[in-house]
Amino acid sequence: MIIYNFMRRVLLFIGIILISFFACKKGDLGPNLEADAGSDTTAQVGDTMRLDASGSLGHNYEIIWTITSQPSNDTVTYSQSDSAFFIPSKNGTYTLKLRISKDNEFSEDYKTVVVAGAIPLQGTLLNDITLTKINTSQETDYTVRSDLTVSALMEIDQGVIIEFAGDAGLIISETGMLFAENVSFIAADDKWKGIHLKGPRTVLVSCIIRDAGSSSFTTETTDNASVILTGNAVASFSGNTFESSGGFGLVVRDNAVFKLDNILQVHPLANNKFVTNASGPMKVPAGILSVLSSPNFTDESEGTYLTIYQSTYASTETASANISDFGIPYKFTGPVKFNKPLIILPGVEVYFTRTAGMIITGDLNINGSSSKPVKIDGFTSTTGSWNGIYVKSGNTLITYTSILNAGYRALEGLAEPAILTVEGTLNIQNSQVSGSSGIGIFLKDQATIQYAENFSGNTLQNNMTSAIRLAFDDVHKIMTNNTISAYSSSVPAIEVRDGKTDFLGTWKNLSAEIDYLIIEDVTLRATKSMTIESGSNLKFTAGSAFNISGSLDATGVTFGGSQQTAGYWDGIIISTDDHVTFDNCNIQDGGGGTTDKANIMIQPAAVNVIITNSTITNSAGYGVIIKAGASSFNIYAPASGNTFEGTLGPYLDEN
Repeated sequence: MIIYNFMRRVLLFIGIILISFFACKKGDLGPNLEADAGSDTTAQVGDTMRLDASGSLGHNYEIIWTITSQPSNDTVTYSQSDSAFFIPSKNGTYTLKLRISKDNEFSEDYKTVVVAGAIPLQGTLLNDITLTKINTSQETDYTVRSDLTVSALMEIDQGVIIEFAGDAGLIISETGMLFAENVSFIAADDKWKGIHLKGPRTVLVSCIIRDAGSSSFTTETTDNASVILTGNAVASFSGNTFESSGGFGLVVRDNAVFKLDNILQVHPLANNKFVTNASGPMKVPAGILSVLSSPNFTDESEGTYLTIYQSTYASTETASANISDFGIPYKFTGPVKFNKPLIILPGVEVYFTRTAGMIITGDLNINGSSSKPVKIDGFTSTTGSWNGIYVKSGNTLITYTSILNAGYRALEGLAEPAILTVEGTLNIQNSQVSGSSGIGIFLKDQATIQYAENFSGNTLQNNMTSAIRLAFDDVHKIMTNNTISAYSSSVPAIEVRDGKTDFLGTWKNLSAEIDYLIIEDVTLRATKSMTIESGSNLKFTAGSAFNISGSLDATGVTFGGSQQTAGYWDGIIISTDDHVTFDNCNIQDGGGGTTDKANIMIQPAAVNVIITNSTITNSAGYGVIIKAGASSFNIYAPASGNTFEGTLGPYLDEN
């Protein structure tokens, strides 16, 4: 009996222990506790998920909440209290366990929270923020429904996707900074506004900015773009894609610049891709050319341009300006100044709007080739449809280039419109200069062509003022292996100003009504010789004179005023100890000087003058004046075959 009672007590004790043990599981309950974690639910990243154990059965028990599985590393706050909560940081499924216990009893229950959807961002962010990837799939991580302004540092982790509503954009303020790599900025629907950068440091690497440009951040309605920089913004862009903008891919305004980011070693503006942007890839100032490297325009919209607006390439830039062939033409919409040398590389096409042109302080080098020529034209490709090119204080080298349809207005610092104005030396070969509403090529002041081989294979035609204006002693250098023609019968092929004491060579008959228009006094200087080909027609502007101090041979040449009025020009003044010959020439419309009025005046210094079979008429003074001490050279003798006529008389010999 004693043994029986003992065994009975042992078995009862074991039974109590087993009952207590199995009471810890829901569904196998003890008499006093039953955990209830609440219903499964859904949430969004950033929501405060409060955990409620009030549905549990029992009294005076202790609780503890834990997360047993999750897509992140989140924890429960106040996990052992009635105030427990957690804030999910990523999308996915969270499993939470509630354990309640009292003395030797406990019970557990589980709750599932499915976190999905994007986090909304709005207003102005005044504190530094990091946007992490909250979705493991390709779903949107963050949504922006109205303009989001960042006035602190925003860092965006790789893979993040941000979605914008139609009127929404991202604004990085003057105090804001943005660092993003491999981030997608996309539209919620059709289009969104874009990214407006004003801050001192923005770094975008391998990002996608798609379907932006719904409207402009500025008062200029055509500034709509995927990204616009204004004010004193500084940015570094590398490997990004600007796609399907309603305007441009990129717009740069004011003093905004791209610079190397020294901390992250990101190139200022390299290897960016532009795809099907409605207005084209870029609207930028000329200074951007100093940092633009390897853009990809292969899939850019047909018929668009890389647009350069009125701006200056500063002298403080460390390198010359390069206009490179990136497979898309350039469009200049205003006067652009280059205060450094400019190089235009093979294959480039540049088009200018009506008031646009280029002024270069420094050398200009246009390096077209036979296989990749350069084309420079007005946007409408009609006569005088842009202003032209002015090379100040520099030399010009041009090969295999067509420069067309400029001369709409004179550029700043010039009185004459022209396609190309040069102040230094000019070397132009295998090129075309045509369609000017002014001069084709203007060699201004001391500008010169050094050698004849520096001007060859060129076509100058259809220029409304003249094909070229150049120095007296440069004319012979353009006579060989070039096509030079006048626009019409009333327009000269070549305009001539005075030059240096250089070799003169032969002036050819260009078969124009006016081959040469002499626009100011010119001098054939001592020891220099000149030949004018038969059939050539030289016209002189009002008050100009032809001073001969060297050797001249003119046969079958016409010398007259640009208007056929007696005294329109001053005439020919011969004062040389060298040989001068006029045979079968027409010399007319002179005698316009204040004294010694004549078509021809022979000074005492003249030594060897032959004038034969020539017509010397329509003088406002005499046909010929021989000054006291000069020889008559028998030019008035009947055997000379000359004809003289003048308002004051045919001939005056002061001896």
